Amino acid sequence: LSSDTYAKYLEGFGARLVPLLDTDSPSVLKEQLKQLNGVILPGSTKGDYKNNKLIFDAVKQMNDDG
Repeated sequence: LSSDTYAKYLEGFGARLVPLLDTDSPSVLKEQLKQLNGVILPGSTKGDYKNNKLIFDAVKQMNDDG
């Protein structure tokens, strides 16, 4: 599935999407994550998304912390 497919599906259920840009600094991403209810990291073979591990680890830590 493409990113557009994910986006349209989620928007169809009323979700508001917030892009987490690979060009954003780690501190900006962590602040954005604090304001979100969920994150989807769709799989892809295109490009190298350097911040995916940072996002995953930050979300996991927030969940572990409660």
